[in-house]
Amino acid sequence: MKQLIKKHIKSVKELNEIEKLCLQKLKEKTTEKEISSFILKEYQKRGLKTENIPRVIVSFGKSTAEIHHFPKSFGLKEGPIMLDLWAKQKGGCYADLTWMFYKGNPDKKFIYCFNELIKSRNSAMNFIKRCLKDKYLPTMFEIDSIARAYLAEKHLGYAFQHRIGHSLGGKVHDGGKKEYSNRVQVGKPYALEPGIYFKGKFGIRLENDFWIDSNLKLHVTKLQNKLILI
Repeated sequence: MKQLIKKHIKSVKELNEIEKLCLQKLKEKTTEKEISSFILKEYQKRGLKTENIPRVIVSFGKSTAEIHHFPKSFGLKEGPIMLDLWAKQKGGCYADLTWMFYKGNPDKKFIYCFNELIKSRNSAMNFIKRCLKDKYLPTMFEIDSIARAYLAEKHLGYAFQHRIGHSLGGKVHDGGKKEYSNRVQVGKPYALEPGIYFKGKFGIRLENDFWIDSNLKLHVTKLQNKLILI
């Protein structure tokens, strides 16, 4: 299990490096497909593996409202940008991370939604920490409920249209529906990805990976706390 976490951490590092390279590419005239192709070439260059049908989620503007958007030839214009990358080392388990960028100046509604999603994510993280302090391993269902309740209080619950996360293993979605009622496992990585989506307008997703060590300490990949402006 320690070896899997070690490889997972290496994959996370590689995806973070690719994200920085993408940021430079996004400052140029480009399309969703071009950014997607660039990412897949980086996977190959770094020896990273992805699933049978190689793909990443790269979405611009209104396309960010599509949860599983497939990159098209849309050119980059003013508006939000979502990058959702997943890949693994040979023999390792997947890393799965999502970043949000914005070209131009976001309006007040977008900033409000982005900040509320951060608070929703943080409420889930804080819940996990409280559980671990009491030596309790929560279920993904319980973690989901905390983040969803926060968004509901802000009248954004209806826009949270998928589960908050999933386990990571040899497949990027390693568990399935049944895992939601099971407690998270020590030494196994999980993706945590609250998101809100407004059809025909925009979507926002923040995705990090986390794992719990044998001392019941929570480890989380680098959190995005500010919108990346281009």
